[in-house]
Amino acid sequence: MRKFRIIFTQSQFDGKFLDNGISGWTWLINLGFKRKHKIPWSVYNALRSAHVEVWTPGYLGNFEDGLYYNRTFAYLGKCWTSTLQGENDGVCVRPASEVLSNPKGIFYTEFSVNDLDYEDMIADMEKDVENNQGYEKKLIKRYFGLEVEDSPDHYICSEFVSEKLMRAGIFIGSVNPSPFRIALELWLKGQAFYDLATGRKLT
Repeated sequence: MRKFRIIFTQSQFDGKFLDNGISGWTWLINLGFKRKHKIPWSVYNALRSAHVEVWTPGYLGNFEDGLYYNRTFAYLGKCWTSTLQGENDGVCVRPASEVLSNPKGIFYTEFSVNDLDYEDMIADMEKDVENNQGYEKKLIKRYFGLEVEDSPDHYICSEFVSEKLMRAGIFIGSVNPSPFRIALELWLKGQAFYDLATGRKLT
């Protein structure tokens, strides 16, 4: 069996208008989903997120090196997503140590899948990195209930991650979900979530 994690980043209301808008709007439009499934307010607010990535472990299967530096772990492995952060434009893979350098506002859930499904997911992510055609901003309109035609080899973060979860044999109910909706649906499937900075389980 092989492990990987899905990491979610909460909006910090720090002037990043796209992240703040996604976080605030998807919080509002999922209130009906919350009521239908009786999701506690504490969980609903804790899982609020604006960005999502796949985190695969280091060579020995570890996500941390076990040593603390300035009260934080040195994180191992790679993070895969579609983003406009930094110099990126679309699907990319980055060292976890770079992506998670400031773990505040980041939480994760962990999966264990068979080797075949894991390797299929990795191969598909590598293909998407190689064939990246740029970040597709127009797909964000789906969060607002608008119909948008898919563009080959273009992704937003949540579309990328939901597709890779399916590659690993993990299915969620929504089509083209937001990062927040992915977190909510995984919680309903019984997934445990943890605060990366503190190790505390989200309840």
